[in-house]
Amino acid sequence: SVLCFCPKAVKTNMLKTIESISEGGPAGLDGIADPKEVALVTLKAIKDGHFFILPHPEVKKYFARKSTDYDRWIRGMEKVHRQYYGCMKSKL
Repeated sequence: SVLCFCPKAVKTNMLKTIESISEGGPAGLDGIADPKEVALVTLKAIKDGHFFILPHPEVKKYFARKSTDYDRWIRGMEKVHRQYYGCMKSKL
C-alpha cells in the first residue's frame, strides 16, 4: 500500500543541527511535534488504512483551504513567509 506522510516540524536531531531551522523553520511557527506523538498518530493512521498521515491536525485544514481557495492559500503562505523571515531578521 502507498501512504502520504505529511508532518510539519518534528522535534528531532535534524532540527538541532542547522541553526537557522532549530525552531522548526516556517513549519514550526505554530508548534513542533514530539516524535513519540507523531509515531503514535502514524501507526494509528496506518492501522486505520488512511492514505494521508497528518500528525499535525491543522494540516488537514491547510489541504482543504488549498483545494477550495488557492488564492487564499497563497496569501496564507505569503503570511507565513513574512512571519518567519521577520523573526529571522530580528535574530541576525
